[in-house]
Amino acid sequence: MLVNEKLIDQLKDLGLNAYEAKIWVALLSRGIATAGELSDISQVPRSRTYDVLESLERKGFIVMKLGKPIKYIAVKPEDVLERVKEKAEEEKLERIKEIEGLKTSEIVHDLTLLHKQGLEPTDVTDLTNAIKGRANIQSYINSLIRNAKKSVKVVSTTQAIAREFGGMRNALRNKKDLHVEFITEVPDKKTLAELQKIGKVVQKNSPSRFCVIDDSELLFYVVDEDTAPEYDRAIHVHSPMFAKAMEQMVRGPN
Repeated sequence: MLVNEKLIDQLKDLGLNAYEAKIWVALLSRGIATAGELSDISQVPRSRTYDVLESLERKGFIVMKLGKPIKYIAVKPEDVLERVKEKAEEEKLERIKEIEGLKTSEIVHDLTLLHKQGLEPTDVTDLTNAIKGRANIQSYINSLIRNAKKSVKVVSTTQAIAREFGGMRNALRNKKDLHVEFITEVPDKKTLAELQKIGKVVQKNSPSRFCVIDDSELLFYVVDEDTAPEYDRAIHVHSPMFAKAMEQMVRGPN
């Protein structure tokens, strides 16, 4: 019998392997047949045929007809599909029941603790990053701004604000929904006007330079503003407490 290989492959979706599919198709073509006949028609090795027929019988694809010799009858395809569907639904319900049971299991409790630890690292090395070079620092700040969800607050010296704002201008302009605030002294009217187009300006002389993102991320410079660009250094810290403390220190008492 010339077997349609595409059909055999599709029958795998019903839970049949290649030998099972070939035997069942052969039996469907004959209606009733012996194991030897099915082996010859399907070209499944005779040594495997009985095992395959036993498996098909368990799965509900064939029925054994008692007598001598023993013969086999194919179950109608539509009946087989119903059986496969019922089995799939039973397995689905059983799987759902198992998953529901996991909700209150110890393993979910342990996994939840791991997840919380991953979100809230306690090792200081997990909380900080060091950035070297003015260009790299500026790129890093821009990345923080692009990922900001609520607010950006920039604290800077009079000398450095124009330079630093020039670098972050595009990133800020693309975040129209952010609350942006500059805490710095700006005597130059042109620079002041540019800053006010983007956010609120609090005129206050500050000796420090840092940026607070979403009240939880803090990036601060650790060298003097006159340092050569290649030697500029900054530290990024994920610490809501530290970020809030730095901002309040610059603002002073309310």
